Order: sequence, then C-alpha cells, then structure tokens
Amino acid sequence: MIWQELPFPSRHRLSASLIFTTFLPPPPRRNLLQIPEAVIKAGIENLSYVPGRLERIDSSFGFTVLVDYAHKPDALKQVLQNLVEFKKKRIITVFGCGGNRDTGKRPLMGEAATFYSDLTIVTSDNPRLEDPLVIIAEIEKELMATK
Repeated sequence: MIWQELPFPSRHRLSASLIFTTFLPPPPRRNLLQIPEAVIKAGIENLSYVPGRLERIDSSFGFTVLVDYAHKPDALKQVLQNLVEFKKKRIITVFGCGGNRDTGKRPLMGEAATFYSDLTIVTSDNPRLEDPLVIIAEIEKELMATK
C-alpha cells in the first residue's frame, strides 16, 4: 500500500494519504476521477512537512530522530501518542521547558514524556532569568512520581 511508504509517521498525514488512495478503487471498478495511480503515489511521496513538526532526521547510526517543537503538555502528549502507534523500537524523548513561562505545565510535560517514552532525558531549554536546575527539578518531580 502507498501509505506504508510515507517518509514520516503521523496519524494526520496517514489520514490525508488514505483520502488520496480512496481515489484508487480496486478492480473492476473504474477510477472515477481518472487520476493515474502513479500521480497519486508521487503526490503522497512528495508531501512536505512543516519544519519542527515531526521533522525526520535519519542517523548514519541506524536510528531516526523526530524533532517536534511541542511546547505545551497536550501537544507533547499528542506527538508521543502518535509515535507510540508507529514505533518500531524505543522512544527516547529529550525535552526541556523554557524559563519565565507557565511553570504549571512543567510537571504535566514531564508526566507525558515519561508515560509514553521508554527513556526521558530532561535538558535545559532557554532558562531566561530562571535557574535551569530549578526548572529541571520541577519537571523531575513528576518524572519520579510517574515511573
């Protein structure tokens, strides 16, 4: 199937691709829109992505890195839920929370990362005027409670 060859995993991209493939009815029905299968396949293969939204980076070491700039708990949760559906091996999540921003989201992001990942690595992410170790400690509280 064409959708199995998508270059990046995403429930939304998969849905869009399946819509395209519905124009390819199985024989003996006709292709009502007269769109050749090769054209639909090329369109799906050439789908572009938004930089920073499940942006795929292939490693020469045999693993794939997916970059997503999710900066809210629900966004991180949705990204990780999506990856769990398509996961082949482990999910290792590296994330941090910015300083001088909503401190209430820190433990929630830690909870989402820990719940859906095989390994979570917390890092500093633009601490601004806050102590980066305090930010990390606020995230780690939930990490320790979740696992």
